[in-house]
Amino acid sequence: MSWTGKEFGGDEFLVEWIQRFEPDLVLSGHIHNAPFVSHGSWIDRVGKTWVFNPGKQIGLHPTCLIFDLEQMSVEWYSLEEQASQQLDIPAGTFIGPAVAADGA
Repeated sequence: MSWTGKEFGGDEFLVEWIQRFEPDLVLSGHIHNAPFVSHGSWIDRVGKTWVFNPGKQIGLHPTCLIFDLEQMSVEWYSLEEQASQQLDIPAGTFIGPAVAADGA
């Protein structure tokens, strides 16, 4: 949705729509390299809405998101790293995804 997860680089209409309708989650691909730039992210939160952008990765294995709705968590996989996030945290407490220590 944005370049850094905090600095706006996306679609103002989408942000306004999220703020107006407050869906539980939004899946996007608006900025293909968002997870791969310095301070970039595959995840953000707008109010109570989780926003996901797995990014575009060239190669045989695309990036992917795996949702576990029983555990209320999501995992993001790319060739370079893996990260996860619990989804059952209160709005306003999200500070960024947990990145695997070994980066894989």
